[in-house]
Amino acid sequence: MFSKTTKIKYLVPLGLAVAVAGGAVSLALADDDQDRSSHRPAMILEVNRNGKTLLRGTVESVASSTLTLKSWGGNWTIKTSSDTKIHPRVNGTSTLSAFETGDFVGVIGQVSETENFTVNAKIIRNWTLKKEVKTDKQEGKKEVKEAKKEGAKLFVGVAGNVASSSLTLNSKNKIYSVLVASSTKILNRHWLNINLSNIRVNDKIRIFGILHGTSTTDIDAEVIRDISLP
Repeated sequence: MFSKTTKIKYLVPLGLAVAVAGGAVSLALADDDQDRSSHRPAMILEVNRNGKTLLRGTVESVASSTLTLKSWGGNWTIKTSSDTKIHPRVNGTSTLSAFETGDFVGVIGQVSETENFTVNAKIIRNWTLKKEVKTDKQEGKKEVKEAKKEGAKLFVGVAGNVASSSLTLNSKNKIYSVLVASSTKILNRHWLNINLSNIRVNDKIRIFGILHGTSTTDIDAEVIRDISLP
């Protein structure tokens, strides 16, 4: 019996029994120094005496409610339910739809007692996506700063009609026509990239842009930020 978490520094056989009565098993990559120097994320498998699991590995495939995760012992099936918490949220949703093959993912859950190499997930965290989201936030804020330097003004109001490359802005009893170019940055309240089609009528929006020519109602948009979207 194991009384404490055991660190195992060698590759385990594919027939690993993950349910360990009376203790816990923890598996990590063999060469820790190499991982630190190359910044390569470490695969982890930890199972306690009650079957509670911490698993980290690389996504092999994605379905609507399951993941196949490559980690210690081979490929693991990660099952989700309505109670599973999925991070990070993307465009206001917490689903597997933003996950891709090759993403590095961590899972906390319960090892199945009836299915081999299967974990019923309570929490799933996509570390690759989290890094991308952080980068998007930084780029979004940078775009606003650049727009201000170029003389863009802030227009605040609510969205009216939304078309394929334009929308209307109702602000202070005035209606503006907002022209959206391919270079226009469109963000949600968390500074993450969204599509123009995600904006809905009456959403609160902030636009950094320049009045077109001599017009007082046409805005060439540099950045559009919908602060109603989560």
